[in-house]
Amino acid sequence: MSGRAISMSAEKNRAAEKALAAALQRLLTPIVRILLRYGISYKTFSDIAKRVFIAVVREDFALPGRKTTVSRVSVVTGLARRDVSRLMSEDSPDDSPIRERHNRIRRVTAGWSNDKTFQQKNGKPRTLPLEGNTGSFTALVRTYGNDVPVRAALDELIRLGVVDHSRDDRVRLLAQAYIPAKGELEKIEMLGSDVADLAAAIDHNLQAPPEDATFQRKVIYDDLPERVIDQLRSAANEKAQSVLEQMDRRMRRYDRSTRVAPNGSGRKRLVLGVYVHEEDTPDE
Repeated sequence: MSGRAISMSAEKNRAAEKALAAALQRLLTPIVRILLRYGISYKTFSDIAKRVFIAVVREDFALPGRKTTVSRVSVVTGLARRDVSRLMSEDSPDDSPIRERHNRIRRVTAGWSNDKTFQQKNGKPRTLPLEGNTGSFTALVRTYGNDVPVRAALDELIRLGVVDHSRDDRVRLLAQAYIPAKGELEKIEMLGSDVADLAAAIDHNLQAPPEDATFQRKVIYDDLPERVIDQLRSAANEKAQSVLEQMDRRMRRYDRSTRVAPNGSGRKRLVLGVYVHEEDTPDE
């Protein structure tokens, strides 16, 4: 390789590092805001970041046929060997119980919104009697709740503000999508899952050839009058909800965890996410 080629490559790497540093700072700003609000210190954040660096080296940067040693992790990450040894021997934070509960409840609300047994003629979710062999909340949970007790599912949905339970033992779904209105831990879990999915999609697109890139788009304008924001937000919410419901119905046809689906090998996870965000534009 010529000296000019090496120089151009080094310059390209420096530009990429600078762009990544700026992107990371923007990414971390709202996350650090959340961490500080919940009393998470820099020391705790630093330990978590170190754990992630270690885990990624062991899972994605291992040498074929060779064990990933403490020394190898230390060299690749730049972490001190004592930190690597300490963190590799400690248990990592685990939110799997929250995620599993979250997934079970989400399957129940998805079944309520998509299964004709639990819908009105116009396709909207029916208000369900609590008990009954068919068309009831009990039947819904037994069909889609993956063995979760009916009373536990009802209590959890009430706690999260997803359903309303009337005095005459009828259960009403308050929103067609599973969006916890009150569940703080569930909302925090969404921070990890939703942001991670978006970052993983961007990572894929950074590496993939154009023909293999996944869909990643957004519409943004930064000089809109305040008087139109409510109107635009409502329109965005309506359009996004429609797209999500259409794709939910289509994907559900093939979901083997909730119904008999066509034969096929492998197990894949597909995510379609939509978000709306508004903020003041700083004066130039």
